[in-house]
Amino acid sequence: MLCSQEQLGQLLHKLEIPSSGAAYLAAVRSSPPARRVRSISVPNCCYRYASARMGCSVMAESHLEYLFLLQCEFGFDEILEYWEQPNSVPIEGTNARGHGYRASYTADVLTIHADGIRAYEVKPAERCAELCTTRPRDWLETKNGFVYRPAKEAFAKLGIAHHVVTDRRLNRVELTNYELLLKARSASTPADFREQEQKILKLLVKESALTIGALLRAIGQTDATTVIRLIDSGKVACDLAEERLTNIEDSWVALDAITLRRVREGTTLIALPGNSTVARSDAVSASQAIELMQRIGILEGTSPQSVSPRTMRQWRSKRRTGGAAALVPMTYRRGNRVSRLSMAHEELLQACIARTFLTAESPKPFRCYGAYLHDFAEAGSESEVGERPITFPAFLARIRNLDPEVAARARGGKRAGNAAAPPADPRQRSLLATRPFHRAHIDHAKLDVHLTVMETGGKRLTERPWLTIMTDECTGAVLAMSLSFRAPSRRACALVLRDCVRRQQRLPECIVVDNGKEFESVYFEACLARMGLHKQSRPPGHARYGSSVERTFGVLKEELVMTLPGNAANLREDRGKSSSHKGWKRSKMSLLELHEDLSHYFFQLFNCHASGNRLLSPNAATEAGLKRFGFSGIPTAFDGPFLVSTAIEVGKQLVVDHQRGVRHNGIFYSNPVLRSLHHRARVEAREEPWDHHCLYVLVKEHWYPCFNGPRPSPSNITPNAICEAVTWLDSASLRHDAKFDRLVATHEMRSHMERVESRIPQGSNRRKDAMTHVVTCSPQSPSSFKALPLPATTWDEA
Repeated sequence: MLCSQEQLGQLLHKLEIPSSGAAYLAAVRSSPPARRVRSISVPNCCYRYASARMGCSVMAESHLEYLFLLQCEFGFDEILEYWEQPNSVPIEGTNARGHGYRASYTADVLTIHADGIRAYEVKPAERCAELCTTRPRDWLETKNGFVYRPAKEAFAKLGIAHHVVTDRRLNRVELTNYELLLKARSASTPADFREQEQKILKLLVKESALTIGALLRAIGQTDATTVIRLIDSGKVACDLAEERLTNIEDSWVALDAITLRRVREGTTLIALPGNSTVARSDAVSASQAIELMQRIGILEGTSPQSVSPRTMRQWRSKRRTGGAAALVPMTYRRGNRVSRLSMAHEELLQACIARTFLTAESPKPFRCYGAYLHDFAEAGSESEVGERPITFPAFLARIRNLDPEVAARARGGKRAGNAAAPPADPRQRSLLATRPFHRAHIDHAKLDVHLTVMETGGKRLTERPWLTIMTDECTGAVLAMSLSFRAPSRRACALVLRDCVRRQQRLPECIVVDNGKEFESVYFEACLARMGLHKQSRPPGHARYGSSVERTFGVLKEELVMTLPGNAANLREDRGKSSSHKGWKRSKMSLLELHEDLSHYFFQLFNCHASGNRLLSPNAATEAGLKRFGFSGIPTAFDGPFLVSTAIEVGKQLVVDHQRGVRHNGIFYSNPVLRSLHHRARVEAREEPWDHHCLYVLVKEHWYPCFNGPRPSPSNITPNAICEAVTWLDSASLRHDAKFDRLVATHEMRSHMERVESRIPQGSNRRKDAMTHVVTCSPQSPSSFKALPLPATTWDEA
């Protein structure tokens, strides 16, 4: 609940905020965010968080900012309001060259507390340390953290404190637990909540501490909602900073923090190595251990001496100074590591590789080696370069030893460089989902199979469909799918959300998407905000961030698509085939047949069998996760309001005709309620994507379905109706082309009849004879009118 104007005024008076600060705060609360966050220079994930406290979607520019927003959302006792990307303030600073500058600065978050107003800059600690080195006049590191001096001084004039928040102050495990607690708050209270609460408290008094899994088994429950609620209320203690609550077999709970700490210390066996390292001599291999024992035996005289006296003296010296560990053999250090090439030769070689190999033309290494030989010959064998060039295998080894990311970025651009980049530090990665319907991925792919869309003019018109799927990040299950002949658009986004509700009766809490225009549309973001869903955008050009859904497309292509008639999965081979063997010529399937095959594959085969390194099938993992965390996901009813909210908005207002209704896509839709409006009135409309005979029209603050033609009763949504509507709506251009071809054919037929009539003798039924000739020509295409010669009888004299 936001503060009222009166409450805010009293707070500002109590905090003695100056008039400039009050005006700035009023502008922040009444205006949209100062900028729209994007992922450009760094691989960060942007978020749209549907905040229940603020009543709107809040933006975050990175996963670190998203964690900070979770902290603001959860800290209801300390934070009254929080606003992302507040209005900019003018600052004065010093750049890396030492020159002064003036600029506008936008903080990441502005929070209103009962004891003050604060602005925050959320940044990784590593980046802050780098700025302290490059811009020491602006960035300082103190014992309390980092300070950005220009912003601190600018906000101080407004009576607002400025702080820099880094990943050192944000615990990923703790804030992920906050996300779970926030979700449990919004869930419905179990009917036997009080009874379960009494059982849990009595059991913890008796046992002191238990894991959540053992506690649920002791009270005969599988759903952990009650335990999560008790942890959120503070009646049960749990270490939120160290243990993820979703790992119920490893999370301990007790009635107080002291008992919990004592039990956890007694049950913890050993901590895994974190930032510490282990020397190679402390963890020797089996072959090194055997050699070490032989050396010790030689020194102690239990084994025959097989080395020189000089080696014996060296071993004794090492043993006295470093102990037995100093005798571990270091054979891996053998070899000459000093380059045999001169400095001038090395510079020539590196310059040649940079000029020829590391280019966008991506030449073969052998061509680059030829350029190197040319440069070497021009340098001269008697110069400082050397007497002879290196061999091609040596040149190839130099190329293979290049940094893969640098080489890929130079030869293939940003996308190729990102694919070849090393993995991120596991300690800095965002934690994966551990319960179903927590986070799901949506993506599109154009399937390599040709479908028959329509038949006209004696030929079949085919198209390759687009497939949109939604996969669960935790279980790997395919939650929903949709097919379309159009390129990805807001329509595909709405259809996959609909299919998820139709099949699962719930939606995931967070949708992970790429940076496609359809996912950045106002329609999609408004649709997610209405249903309370968060959105996470993957960094552009980083395909590995969507590996879970991309892997599903790859498996689908190998296991199903390549077995379908009319497939063109191997385009390289398809280009060398005859036209009779190409995919578009062998097309036999319709959209409905493909929809049935994909539905059976995803929901009867893929989701029912374990794959990869999983021990449970996706369906089994989903069922177990929902039994444990029944509040996961967002339950959504598949009813009329949901269908209207996910219908496609018509771009312009439609005109009401009392006689025929409203016209859209060349057909008229009618409903008796339209006669309550005056003739030629304009109304807003939404297109029903699963029924092309239906259109929703807004009349007097209510949406009414308008239909074309008679309606069967009852009218059910079936796969056949869905595919029929999708095919009709997506084939408008093909129908237009077919109409144009028919007009051309009619014109050709009329022209041919006129030519025939002019050659038929006078006195006969010229039109009948000409029509007989045209029918004899069997007009399968416009060109067939010119293919057959005229009969000889038409040239006879009457």
